[in-house]
Amino acid sequence: LLSLQLKNNNIKGTIPTEIGQLTKLRGINLTLNSITGPIPTETGLLENLEFLRIDQNSLTGEIPSELGLLQNVALINIRTNKLCATMPQDICDLFSTGVLENLQSDCTDSKVKCACCTRCWVERNPFC
Repeated sequence: LLSLQLKNNNIKGTIPTEIGQLTKLRGINLTLNSITGPIPTETGLLENLEFLRIDQNSLTGEIPSELGLLQNVALINIRTNKLCATMPQDICDLFSTGVLENLQSDCTDSKVKCACCTRCWVERNPFC
């Protein structure tokens, strides 16, 4: 499996930690679902991942610093969730590799603090 494209499929539940076993994945698009719970730290094991779109769900908790291990990722979009955190420096440091080009989050008037995001969405987050 090289790409997991499940955008707008009314998926409920959490992202299983076993996602980290899909090491050949190059892309994940779980946008526009009803996914809850945290972003699994095991997502950082996906060394071939080029894009991660988990925006417009109901994910909660912190943003795992393990996403900073994604040395081939060009796009990370985590906007419009219920995340309450500061963007880990390990993720921001991916810009120095020249691969990460696009990092989107709810960092305007919300509880996600991100000094390195390329696009900040205005998402008032009453959940934090």
